[in-house]
Amino acid sequence: MISIIITQAQENPELLWKGIIENKNRLQNAFGNKGRLLYLSRRRNYNEANLSVHVADPNILGEFIAHNLAKLQEVTSLWVVNMLQPSFSLCRKTPDI
Repeated sequence: MISIIITQAQENPELLWKGIIENKNRLQNAFGNKGRLLYLSRRRNYNEANLSVHVADPNILGEFIAHNLAKLQEVTSLWVVNMLQPSFSLCRKTPDI
């Protein structure tokens, strides 16, 4: 499952982003072989940073958030947006009628 984890900082969003970037390898290692960081992003002039992750089991997200993300300096709130598991199929051209 793919999820987007939105982290917010009230006071200093730059410090939050710096903490995420400095700890990205530790965050990836926290998943082990059960998940992967896909993308890190932030919006200019907003007090949040986003982590896109892919996990084999959605139950590991709680442990990841509690033991890793919540401990980063400046984190004041977190949101988890669960995305549907994408699946792609080949499209065949239908004959003209």
